[in-house]
Amino acid sequence: MREDIEPFLTEVLKFLKLEELKKDDALIAVTHYYLLEILEDNSKRKNLNELSRLCVDNNYEPKLYDFYRISNAWEELTEIGVNFYYKDATLNNIDFYIKEAARKWINDYT
Repeated sequence: MREDIEPFLTEVLKFLKLEELKKDDALIAVTHYYLLEILEDNSKRKNLNELSRLCVDNNYEPKLYDFYRISNAWEELTEIGVNFYYKDATLNNIDFYIKEAARKWINDYT
């Protein structure tokens, strides 16, 4: 299906005078969007889950692996009260770790 629409997408982007992003650049742009949403306290869990999914879908992309770990830590903390993914994270401080990782990623990759 992607192969069917890719030529049309390329032409539309050219017509609109927009640059077509390479895979890594697109991943950085999408990640940056989700992280800004998290830092603004907009649907934190949903956006963190999206980053975790992106990590998995991209063969456990190292740039996203912390968000995979934090997402799973939050899920474990919610379900069983402990986590084995992110050292020292608790339900009381998970927000700190999420935002700390978001700020670090933005500083490192944008």
